Amino acid sequence: MDNLRQILKELEFLGLELDTDLVSPFEKSQSAFYELEDVEDILGSYDQSLDFNPDRLEKIEDRLAEINGLKRKYGNSISEIFSKREKFATELGQLAVNEKNTKKLAKEIHNKEMVVSKLAVELAEKREIGAKFLKQGVEKELTELHMSGVRFGVDFNYPPDAEGFVEYHKTKLKPTSVGLGTLEFLFSPNPGKNFVLWLKLPRVANFRGSC
Repeated sequence: MDNLRQILKELEFLGLELDTDLVSPFEKSQSAFYELEDVEDILGSYDQSLDFNPDRLEKIEDRLAEINGLKRKYGNSISEIFSKREKFATELGQLAVNEKNTKKLAKEIHNKEMVVSKLAVELAEKREIGAKFLKQGVEKELTELHMSGVRFGVDFNYPPDAEGFVEYHKTKLKPTSVGLGTLEFLFSPNPGKNFVLWLKLPRVANFRGSC
């Protein structure tokens, strides 16, 4: 602005003292100069009104550094970064859907296991009751055949399984397609003799007369 003032003074001198044709350019230049001074005052006032915030500046610099890091990793432009972001958002949404479906499936499996557990326990209880009636019936027949010294028994075996979801007789069991456990038919030919294996069935379901 100081240089402009000096130029105006020289132009004024030339117009007044040497060439009157320069008066009009001088007046226009002087008017423009005054307007520039007004603009300078306005900008000066605005600059003073700005509140310099070092924390905000630091955040802006950190944000710019983060953006530059994203550019190096995901693309050379902001548009490429946003394109990657949309892709990741879609994939994340799909993962959320899959997780939701997995939880839903796990809940359905749990519910079905509860149903299977209830039915398996009920079946095992009925088989044990049926085995008692079978024992009584066989021993009655043996007595009628004058073989009252012969004893008959049914032994159930429930092997524990840590991964089983059925609890029976305070033991975790894993059911098969035919129910819980296995059984053995036992007999003792004479009083005082220990029971020995008479017939062993691999699965209780093969025992047609128990239930």
